[in-house]
Amino acid sequence: MSLNRRNRRTAAVQISAVVFGLVATPWAHAFPPNADVPLDNPLYSVDAGSPVVGGLITESDLLDKPGPFVAIPSGGLGIIAMPSDLDGVTTSIDVLGPMDEFVILFSVSRSSSGSAAPDAVLTGLGKPFNVTDQAARFQASGDVYMSTQAFTIAGATGGPFSANNVLVLNQGDVGGVDMDLEPNTSPLTMVPPMIIDSVDAIDFPPAVTGLPFGGSAPRGGFTDISTVFFTLQEGSAALQELPSSIPSGANIYIDDSPFQPGGEDIFLRANQLGLNPIGPDADDIDGMKLFFPDPNGLPIQDGSGPRGVPVTVGVLFSLTPGSGSLGAGMGPADIFISTGGGAFALFASAADLGLSPMDDITSLSVILTDDPMGLIEDSAINLNVPGDTDGDLMLSHTECAAFAACYSGAGVSFDFDGVATFDVSVGPAATFSPGIITIEVGDTVRWTWAGGPHNVVSGTPGVPDGAFSSGPPTAVVGTTFMVAFDELFLDANPKTSFDYFSSPDAGMTGTVNVAPDVCATFDLDLDGDVDCVDWQQFRAIYNDLNGTDCIPLTIPEFAAALVCNPIEPVHICMADINADGAADGLDLDGYIQYLLAGP
Repeated sequence: MSLNRRNRRTAAVQISAVVFGLVATPWAHAFPPNADVPLDNPLYSVDAGSPVVGGLITESDLLDKPGPFVAIPSGGLGIIAMPSDLDGVTTSIDVLGPMDEFVILFSVSRSSSGSAAPDAVLTGLGKPFNVTDQAARFQASGDVYMSTQAFTIAGATGGPFSANNVLVLNQGDVGGVDMDLEPNTSPLTMVPPMIIDSVDAIDFPPAVTGLPFGGSAPRGGFTDISTVFFTLQEGSAALQELPSSIPSGANIYIDDSPFQPGGEDIFLRANQLGLNPIGPDADDIDGMKLFFPDPNGLPIQDGSGPRGVPVTVGVLFSLTPGSGSLGAGMGPADIFISTGGGAFALFASAADLGLSPMDDITSLSVILTDDPMGLIEDSAINLNVPGDTDGDLMLSHTECAAFAACYSGAGVSFDFDGVATFDVSVGPAATFSPGIITIEVGDTVRWTWAGGPHNVVSGTPGVPDGAFSSGPPTAVVGTTFMVAFDELFLDANPKTSFDYFSSPDAGMTGTVNVAPDVCATFDLDLDGDVDCVDWQQFRAIYNDLNGTDCIPLTIPEFAAALVCNPIEPVHICMADINADGAADGLDLDGYIQYLLAGP
């Protein structure tokens, strides 16, 4: 079975002449969805050094998109005293039989560098991002990576990919396949070394109520969570308040009412996992994922659920650097498994995941799937090259020259035609007119009834996908239904084509194709304009892909820029070959070499 769910939020829309919900800037969503079949949004936390922490967000809250926003507050988990750092979380416990395959999802610390180049097969498929690549661009710690090998409880199963990892959720905006964290930029971009957000815990919640121990509470209006299992960083103040005879960062706690105070209990003690809870050699669980072993599979120690109900569980976990149990060839980038009887064993080494022994896994989850190779290929983030209009993952001089036409200057939107509203007639016969429309990100579609009874439901006949719905069919002429295809909507529904239908009418279908503004691909810093900052990044990408300079200037244009009298504003920065902020004689050598090399 596959747990690669496809939940979709319902757009904030209503049958009326008014669009409800937040309005996003029209230039947002510069890139199309950067995965063939994106993963669902996870729940996650970040560490105390993350810029997003502060104000309404703490390092012990569980976060969700958009924003991010606090989905489960720290107080709901009994984490009151600060500072306290949420280190590991499980909201959905899967049954893992001896033959069940799964992939591992994880995040790494800011200091992690990876050890393997991107997998050659995946790179050939246009999916070239992994820890090593992202660490070299100084933006690895806010990402989520997927193992490129499948696993069973017995270990790695092999497959067509090397022992490695691949990027599946970026920290910042890549068309919805991201965490809404900083830096808000594509995985292609080199960012300055800086304090960036770092994911500290992650899990993919259940699609429906179904966790053990009963009870349920809504998350985001579309997912139910009844129980949260978690660990805290060693030294967290809240460890002194949670139920336990020995407070420890290696204990696993449980809360069966996570949306309100109370319900917290000790679930597994450190010594049940073979870990040391106290002293200078105390262990500290970092990433953590619980699972139910198949009754005929591997026996794992008993934990204690709420009200003392015994349950049989297994645990996959990593340990923080400095944990006393590390050593003898084991490190913070290894994953361990509890084996019962107060012991644990190595499950997956750092090398199995394309990591260095000195790297640090900070969050951990799994996705159970009957098609691991397909899941890896589908959910890995694609290489979408800015300006690559023909899709060959290269940049021609013609494509490079298109930057000049999109240049708007700092503080000026490149979206010259602005936000538009597109009208579609509903009826009077069983047709939408026009049946197929193409709009830009930020535009609105307005359906107006000319007869009926009809309705507008996203998806295919009989298979709604939940993106939008006008509600029950109506025949009231003049009724309107509007959907804004803005950033919030597209983040929740990451795709570029939306089919829809009328439920009473077989064959009454339509399609809305959503494309970014043609210039949006050049807005690499996602600030709403195309300017010199974007030019410097774009030229670096061009050089990386093509190995030459991208300087589409004629000789007269270049000469004009050198004497600080550019023919067009864009040329002053495009002629700044050495990127020192000025177009002057120091740029001549590079430009002459470019002319001698030829296009």
